[in-house]
Amino acid sequence: MSGKGIGASLLTASVEALCVAPLEDGLPTDEIYTRVSRLLFARTPPEKYATGFLAVLEPASGSVSFCNAGHLPGLVLREDGGQEWLGKGGPPLGLIPGAEYTAGEAALGPGDLLVIYSDGITEAVDPDDEMYGRERLAVVCGEHRNEPLDQLAAALNRDLDAFARGVPYHDDRTVVVLRRCRR
Repeated sequence: MSGKGIGASLLTASVEALCVAPLEDGLPTDEIYTRVSRLLFARTPPEKYATGFLAVLEPASGSVSFCNAGHLPGLVLREDGGQEWLGKGGPPLGLIPGAEYTAGEAALGPGDLLVIYSDGITEAVDPDDEMYGRERLAVVCGEHRNEPLDQLAAALNRDLDAFARGVPYHDDRTVVVLRRCRR
């Protein structure tokens, strides 16, 4: 979201509300974001926009349809140690009139992880003003990929704190991790 505080919270609520009906109707992720972006642009001032990563998982097959609206790319960590960055999409929602989005597809195999994260993680800085970065995020998540998801998130948080060495965080730190069952 652009900004912080109550305004950003209201914008988040608007984006969520605009997504509900198209999600329930089963529209593809790119069509959802094209529609939401158009409606958000029409209803908000030009400086109000949102980034987002929308993923729809088909549990039986592990198929993931996703669309990235100006957000950081999602990360798939494979059971065998490989990784894939998911970046297809378009600009932030509500920023450009007539913006269109492109859906991407990925497949989660048994044991694979999908990691979605906010820029408060990758843009955290240390006392030397170095950023944490998405490569370090991938390494830490990869090292802990076989642990229960709450323990993986806790390990990431510990590594962030060790990296920052007391430098205050300037943005929220959010991570969502999903693992496809190994059965």
